[in-house]
Amino acid sequence: RKAAPVTIAYKPVDLDTPKPRKHDFLDYINNNFHNTELTLDLIANDTGVNQRKIAATIQETFGCNVKTYINQIRINESKRLLKETDLSIGEIAFEVGFNNQTHFNRVFKSMVDMSPSEFKDHTI
Repeated sequence: RKAAPVTIAYKPVDLDTPKPRKHDFLDYINNNFHNTELTLDLIANDTGVNQRKIAATIQETFGCNVKTYINQIRINESKRLLKETDLSIGEIAFEVGFNNQTHFNRVFKSMVDMSPSEFKDHTI
């Protein structure tokens, strides 16, 4: 008896897709910093870059850990929003990726040496 042919469905290898550059995870962070769930684990999973490589590159390049790097981006964006919009501090906190205003206020004050409301008052 002759064996029935076996059909295997597969996705052909795409040779035209560029391989990710080693710093593509920085673009990923810059585009996703507002995600409250953004963690080293998520960055590594979504970019395919090893967690240790991400952490080491950020440490070498920016002199801080991943969480601090993400918070620096969030605080820089919150400063812009405090200056340029009429959003409340709570709205800005959520907009830039903090899931509660108390934590946002604490991180903001530790990085800027003033509270978000003091910062807003200074920029008016």
